[in-house]
Amino acid sequence: MPSLISAINLAELPGASIETNSEVAGLGVRALLTERLGEVWRTGPGTTRTLWLDLGSLQWVRTVALFAPRDGMLPEASAKVDLSLSAIAKGGDELGKAGDLLVVDAAGRIMTDMAGADFVVRAGKPFSLPRGLWCWVLPEPAQVRFVQIVITSSQPYLQFSRLWVGPALLPLRDPSPNGYAPGGVDDRTSLPRRSARFTLATLSESEADVLETIALEAGTQRQVFVVPRTERADRTGFFGKFTSIPVPAPQQAWNERGRIYAADIAAQEDR
Repeated sequence: MPSLISAINLAELPGASIETNSEVAGLGVRALLTERLGEVWRTGPGTTRTLWLDLGSLQWVRTVALFAPRDGMLPEASAKVDLSLSAIAKGGDELGKAGDLLVVDAAGRIMTDMAGADFVVRAGKPFSLPRGLWCWVLPEPAQVRFVQIVITSSQPYLQFSRLWVGPALLPLRDPSPNGYAPGGVDDRTSLPRRSARFTLATLSESEADVLETIALEAGTQRQVFVVPRTERADRTGFFGKFTSIPVPAPQQAWNERGRIYAADIAAQEDR
């Protein structure tokens, strides 16, 4: 049950471009590139809606996520959301398709032997419908340029508010987050917002360095993508901000990778 933290959205960088075959006036696809989750891309009618992203050049990618607000029109249970990744061509899939990317076995290990399944596969069974968040994780970082997402749904329209494509920290030796404590905030003006606190207790020195870089770049002001438990990404993942800057601290312990570090993570979902 590894955790995932990503602090750079490559889809927003200069040189990247995004397009779709389905949008309505005033609610275009570029809403996916803003931090505000209340700004939405609304699709037009039709059964198949396709989203294309060109990063402009090869970029190191570990995770892709698409978010639909809980108060909007979600795809029905029989709908499909398929992802294809390519380094060479728009619409190519030589780097992976939706079901090839993240499979978590009973021990929390990431596997890749369930090709063809939709979304994330848990214990050999595909999710019937994520709750507004589709999260894909590559088994290893790969150089990607083209991302394609195809949504097949009979709903008259759909709404999505965030697309995230980026590198990520996915600690090798943290099969589950210690002290994981999910929470929520309700201010009576909008839907409750998720929050989470957990500890990454067995970071290697190189993983601690990555987390320190993420923390110093994002602080408590820049949006990050946090998934406390990747095998339950649809329920635990969210886009938000650190409520305190994570500081990896060396522990009085060692393993074959060297000194062990630990860091407390605390974050809250954005609106």
